[in-house]
Amino acid sequence: MIYSLTGKIIKKTLNAVVICCGGVGYYAQCPASVAGALPGVGNEATIYTVMNVTENDVSLYGFAAEEQRDCFKMLTGVTGVGPKAALSILSIMTPEKIALAASS
Repeated sequence: MIYSLTGKIIKKTLNAVVICCGGVGYYAQCPASVAGALPGVGNEATIYTVMNVTENDVSLYGFAAEEQRDCFKMLTGVTGVGPKAALSILSIMTPEKIALAASS
């Protein structure tokens, strides 16, 4: 498992970031709220990651804080909630709001 990545941002979109670490560019999908909060291209950043391995794909998901990553793991552990849905939820809600909703 890749716990985190620290390196220079070489590309950034609304829902993904590419971070260069040791000469390798790692593509990580992320919530829109995270992509917007990260520094611009050419700056150094750290993201906390989840690697999802399926039969046909290996995907990396990135988060600005460990709490976001842990919330993503919790959401994807719910039957019927996949990574795309979890990213969408985290794009509009903070982990604190999700925790409040879950405890209701």
